[in-house]
Amino acid sequence: MTIAKVTRPHGVSGEVKVLPLTDFPERFSKLDRAHLEFEDGTTREVGLERARHRPPFVILKFAQVDTASEAEALRNSFLVIERDQAVELPPDTLYDFELTGLRVETETGVQVGLITDVLHLPANDVYVVKKGDQEILVPAVRDVVTEIDVNTGCMRIRAVDGLLE
Repeated sequence: MTIAKVTRPHGVSGEVKVLPLTDFPERFSKLDRAHLEFEDGTTREVGLERARHRPPFVILKFAQVDTASEAEALRNSFLVIERDQAVELPPDTLYDFELTGLRVETETGVQVGLITDVLHLPANDVYVVKKGDQEILVPAVRDVVTEIDVNTGCMRIRAVDGLLE
């Protein structure tokens, strides 16, 4: 799970300024390890020594990163955690990454497509479902979404009038 992007070094002691990509910025104070994922696809495990909140940013100090030039080498990397480090969500709530890639079908078994994105809009979330070059926007409301089964990789929807047109 990607939880932050390293934007730049902060000061001269190896700290970095990160932009949180999480709804739970308090998690940084409790985090002791993570991975950095770089633009070239390589990763590096890091320990976290401390976190200071400076909204909208968080200042992090990684273990064994002690100079501004070492911190500069981390610019534009992403801070990634394992699933077991994720904040526990309330029942019937899923992370976007758990929804992305789910197969979508109607209650009668008609294949609709795959979820490629989740849009967080003011009224409700919307699932972007793609089938070939067609894109269908499915509102994340109980009247439409009847079942989500992450274990089988399937979401079932009620094909209300106009939804699949």
